[in-house]
Amino acid sequence: QIATEPVQPTPVQANLETGKTLYDRHCAQCHGEKGKGDGPAADFVYPRPRDFTTAIFKVRTTKSGQLPTDHDLFKVIGEGLPGTSMPAWKKYLSEAQRWQLVHYVKSLDTLDLFKEEPPKEQVAIGVPPKVTAALIDRGKELYESKKCWQCHGRSGRGDGPSASGMKDEWGQAIRPVNFTKGWRFRGGNRIEDIYRTFTTGFNGTPMPSFVDAIPEAGDRWALAAYVKSLVK
Repeated sequence: QIATEPVQPTPVQANLETGKTLYDRHCAQCHGEKGKGDGPAADFVYPRPRDFTTAIFKVRTTKSGQLPTDHDLFKVIGEGLPGTSMPAWKKYLSEAQRWQLVHYVKSLDTLDLFKEEPPKEQVAIGVPPKVTAALIDRGKELYESKKCWQCHGRSGRGDGPSASGMKDEWGQAIRPVNFTKGWRFRGGNRIEDIYRTFTTGFNGTPMPSFVDAIPEAGDRWALAAYVKSLVK
């Protein structure tokens, strides 16, 4: 079983009017007026902007298939998504403004999942182990045996035999990340970030949670250490 911990409370109450004003000014051009990922700039960016109406989010601290926490959304809004057109809004918006965007983005969920199933627990990441040659070697074994190379390539360059023709939940083309370019890792390139991705997976993409395939947390840390070692 995955170790979990309670979700932290949201520190700012919602003011959807304020959130909408901020969203219309800063977000609608890509994500669309109704949050469908169909703004006027959507056709000019890769990958396409997220469709908020289905409440499917990649970067989360929650289990596979679950909604993100408010803090997950706040972090993505603040830090952006490297390798995409999603900027780090903490450079331009105050903390209070970013929290109002969190609340407004959740309101665009047409399935009302955030109202009915708000996450109560998140994955406890814990303290990473000391990275040693033995840990990296174990991670390399797992990379081979669990066939990560089929998508990400033998050397981690995102050029595996299954890389071409992959699509996301919305039918849009998507490619596996190139592990040698750590600055493009969507959820961050710290070993903790990589471990979290292996544990939670990326909802809406072919990247699954590896909890079933690699049930031991120590092994997922080893795989994270190996992937981290591929960064040039």
